[in-house]
Amino acid sequence: MKRRNSDYVVILLKGMFMGAIDAVPGVSGGTIALVTGIYEELIGSISNVNLKTFKSLRYNSLDVFWKELNGSFLLSLLVGMGIGFLTLMNFVQYTLENYTIQTWSFFLGLVIGSGLLVIKKVKVWSFSYLIVFVLGLYTVYMLTKLPIINTESSPYFLFFVGFIGVCAMLLPGISGSLLLLLLGVYKTLKDSISNIEVMNLSLFALGAIFGLMTFSKLIKWLLRSYSSATYALLAGFVFGSVNKLWPWKETIKVLNNQTLEIINLNSVTHLGSLNVFQNQENDYESFSAILESNISPFKYSLINKGEHSYLLCSIILFFVGVSLIMLIEKISYKSK
Repeated sequence: MKRRNSDYVVILLKGMFMGAIDAVPGVSGGTIALVTGIYEELIGSISNVNLKTFKSLRYNSLDVFWKELNGSFLLSLLVGMGIGFLTLMNFVQYTLENYTIQTWSFFLGLVIGSGLLVIKKVKVWSFSYLIVFVLGLYTVYMLTKLPIINTESSPYFLFFVGFIGVCAMLLPGISGSLLLLLLGVYKTLKDSISNIEVMNLSLFALGAIFGLMTFSKLIKWLLRSYSSATYALLAGFVFGSVNKLWPWKETIKVLNNQTLEIINLNSVTHLGSLNVFQNQENDYESFSAILESNISPFKYSLINKGEHSYLLCSIILFFVGVSLIMLIEKISYKSK
């Protein structure tokens, strides 16, 4: 199907949405690609990029090479992702710091809505597909329960991180940003981008490219050979990430970012949630959450000395998130 220029504008906008989502630890850009109807084309296009594709330049014109590469699609998407990540990262960070519960409620709606749409892609459910779904759900659920670490990493470790991170970005439900946090390199990479540290960024990029070239081929094969089972697994991944996105949390342990010492939050404040303490002190740099547990909105208010739980607002934003995903899927379906 021949695409018009307006189609590539839509793809760029989808890329912007993916880029903005990928900046949030716990939310996957791959989920957005799946919902917006470009996931299989993205995986197929990436898996087709290899040395043979570039060698064909010797025998074919640049136009033929670009079509084989599906270059216009990939370029539009990557530009959109870059714009979304760089321009909206600070906005997302601001809302997470100042409107924590409301923001996570909206993201929770996005993910639940996405999960419902992924489930629809399983043509006929069977007991074996249910087992695969539960396995995917349990895997990501346990991943989100791992304590976050923060260590000084070897620059060469960033190659491995790039490989793992980009593999996670390709999978709906598994957040590349969350994995970077769990591996203790999220801040290192963020600082490397801010300070333009070429060595660190190059190693991370090489790892990411290697991950793209290898892992995309595996996903393409799975989607082609075991479509329903693969989508059941991906649906499990999406729903497993809900644990990370639950808005109301009790903070148990924090990292002192100056001393790198892990301490109990109750040794710092009488409040039960780090985000409430940070808002009251207007200090988002001194401590990072290491270990948290999900709690009810009512307990949240109790342990934070009457802090508003924003329950009604959160419910509204949750359904706004679900509705937005349904609307995006409907628009994407009509545009095919």
